[in-house]
Amino acid sequence: MAEAALGQMYSLGRCVAQSNAEALRWFRRGANHGCAQAHFMLGHFYENGRGVAHDVGEAAEWYKKAADLGFVESRWNLGRVLAGRLVG
Repeated sequence: MAEAALGQMYSLGRCVAQSNAEALRWFRRGANHGCAQAHFMLGHFYENGRGVAHDVGEAAEWYKKAADLGFVESRWNLGRVLAGRLVG
């Protein structure tokens, strides 16, 4: 989806000034439209505390939403985050 692509541009600072706030805004818009990649990226931002408070529980929720939409990489991240919560 275009929103996820714009979020990536702001996340990486490609052709625009890097901005976590703008990236999050676009990823949220994409997630609201059902874009699995946007859900995944929101999980990544929460897991790493990029522009939001570090929150592995919130990250897991976003990764699960992406996984439920068929985003394969999200399944790996969800498992890793949940395993870390059990160990840590």
